[in-house]
Amino acid sequence: MPEDLYSKEHESILLQLFGRTATLRLIDFFLDNPQNDYTRIEIMEALGMAKPTIREKLPDLERFGMIKMTRKIGKARLYQLDPENSIVRCLREIELDASTLIAGMESEDARISPILEKEELSIMRS
Repeated sequence: MPEDLYSKEHESILLQLFGRTATLRLIDFFLDNPQNDYTRIEIMEALGMAKPTIREKLPDLERFGMIKMTRKIGKARLYQLDPENSIVRCLREIELDASTLIAGMESEDARISPILEKEELSIMRS
């Protein structure tokens, strides 16, 4: 998975709304990749986070039931989003509502912008 998908210029709605804390970046990563499970190293590399940060934050998400350990390969544990978790469902709803709101605002801006440009031109010609 390309690291640049998780760069600041490609921020999700959640990160734009609530900031780029380590916990939110982890949650966002799992929300973006709900079908897959990942090792700590894969998560660390995808997000560019330090190992101690991953080691500290993953157990919190697991404790709240947002992610679950799906399997072990050797000593590596793999984690996946739990889509049935109520917090996860709420975050998905916030994402959807915010996306809809922003799309509506952008649509309104696109509709109004040409009108304003025409008015500005007519004022400049006067």
